[in-house]
Amino acid sequence: MTVAGIHGAAAAEGRASGAASRRRGAKRAASEMGRFCGRLHGCDRDLLARLAGVRRIDTAGISFRLPGMIVTGDVCMSVRAILNEKGRNVVTVTPQVTVQEAATFLHDNHIGAVVVLDADDRIVGIITERDIVAAIAKYGAPCLHQRVSSVMWENVYCCREEMTVQTLMEMMSKLRARHLPVEMEGRLAGIISIGDVVKYHIRAMERETEEIKAYIAG
Repeated sequence: MTVAGIHGAAAAEGRASGAASRRRGAKRAASEMGRFCGRLHGCDRDLLARLAGVRRIDTAGISFRLPGMIVTGDVCMSVRAILNEKGRNVVTVTPQVTVQEAATFLHDNHIGAVVVLDADDRIVGIITERDIVAAIAKYGAPCLHQRVSSVMWENVYCCREEMTVQTLMEMMSKLRARHLPVEMEGRLAGIISIGDVVKYHIRAMERETEEIKAYIAG
């Protein structure tokens, strides 16, 4: 065999070995993603802390990433991107509705929080399922007939559309909050939950998984 033939065979073997290595790497990454997604059923606060602590890798110049990898582009994406994907509709109530009515709104809409607006559509509070459970535990069933203004959180922390996902995650973790209303020019523009952030990352991972599959197959 000529030297060129030997080099060609070695190069072909190297390419095959590299492809096999990439496949093994993709399988390991997919396994990691599976374990990561399996943890999504745990406590939301713990999940957010894990997401916030994920090591980010600079992938400048790389057109794809391994499934499960959270890169700078993810956390630099804005709250606006999540709102554009999930929608901006927000279930709201007035301070005069009862805790029972607020609980019904939560149940019927399959959500974990409702924003409380005054007559001028300004944010004056937020009430979550945890607030209702805490009120029942402290005051008993009669609290269900009280107005939400008596049990809601009045000091509402809001995020902004231009805020990055990274900043949003850090804010939620620091405040131990599962829901943050989005405020724009003093008005309610949407609401973001920890679940929305998780779903956003999962969809990003799924898109990247398809990209790397196409890369390997090609």
